[in-house]
Amino acid sequence: MSTLHYSKTFSVSGLVLALGVLASPVAAQNICGGMGNGGAWIGGIAAGSDVATAAGPFDTSGFIPANSEMITLFSLSQPASVRVEALPDDSSDSVIDLLDGTGGLILNDDDGGGGLASRGEIDLQPGTYCLITRGIEGSQATVDVRVGLTEHTPLTVGATNTAELEACTINTPAENLPLGRLPASATASANQTPYYGFTLDSPMAMTFTASNDEADPVLYLYDASGALLAENDDSNGLSSRIDMTTELAPGYYCLGLRALSDSDLPITVEVSEFNEQDYLNALYSSGETSPPLDGSYPVTNLDELETRLREDVTLGDGISWYQVELYDGDLMLVEAIAVGETDPTLVVFDDLGRELARNDDYGDGLNSQVALPTGPGIYVIGVGQVGDEPGGMIRLALQRYVRARR
Repeated sequence: MSTLHYSKTFSVSGLVLALGVLASPVAAQNICGGMGNGGAWIGGIAAGSDVATAAGPFDTSGFIPANSEMITLFSLSQPASVRVEALPDDSSDSVIDLLDGTGGLILNDDDGGGGLASRGEIDLQPGTYCLITRGIEGSQATVDVRVGLTEHTPLTVGATNTAELEACTINTPAENLPLGRLPASATASANQTPYYGFTLDSPMAMTFTASNDEADPVLYLYDASGALLAENDDSNGLSSRIDMTTELAPGYYCLGLRALSDSDLPITVEVSEFNEQDYLNALYSSGETSPPLDGSYPVTNLDELETRLREDVTLGDGISWYQVELYDGDLMLVEAIAVGETDPTLVVFDDLGRELARNDDYGDGLNSQVALPTGPGIYVIGVGQVGDEPGGMIRLALQRYVRARR
């Protein structure tokens, strides 16, 4: 019978709480080139976190706030074939990065565990390693994490296509994508064309997309040496988008493509010059940041919230935005209520663009709810549907509460 090592760990940006096995944040020791400082050893202490000699896998779990990460440390005393996994709850979507002792990225995965779970298998040499787990696109996430040998029982079911791409270099066979006129595009399945090569003649900030939600593509950008510059999955629905906001230097580059759902479905890859307004609109549409209130982006003004407001939201593409003003009050309750088969998601910002709260599923249902302390000011509320499917309706309900006074 194998032995299961388990610790209930919350490890985000250096803050660690543990139940079962005492796990303490690691003091700054330049672990993984400094990227692992503040992380937690998966076995509680360094001496108890050797995966190579363990009889069973190590488990940990935790809640990761928005724009944060969970840092899990483990070691190997001898060469081993290792599996790393993150299983999110129903309201989350995880992404994992595995770093070596120098901080170099050696494995990245989003949905390799099946569904929205993450998983990777890799042969490793003796040393210290750091597993970084976060929510997709900076979202909050609640996850179970497992690190073990490939012979140990897996935590996730595995994806239909878990094969990682080989790094693409200037010598890798690739379909040539001429950049004579931008945007430039090509359509083929991931099985037919896993790599597209192109040459940039002058410095340029660029945007790359891979589109077909049914295929669920993952897009990678490599330089001529095979160094991974960027990777994305699920930027717009299940399609992918990479924005290189800083100019790329002239030279050869390669786009890598794989599909998580069906590698035989056609995927359209497009290369274009980076457009700041399109980039910002994509952020607003996904709810990653709030739009300006100057009329340049659609935001419905619900005026003052005196006691209670209700607004029925007909879903389009992405997040629909609303603003409301409070002149007094101690607490605001915001609810996004499913109408029919919809699955609401909700986010609240202040008028300066600071995120105040975000929620997908509240309680046992699919409705979303946040309650936050308020003062006088304008609040910006985004409401949409999980998966960004257009159509359907969500009921937005707002209530203002004032503290009772004698």
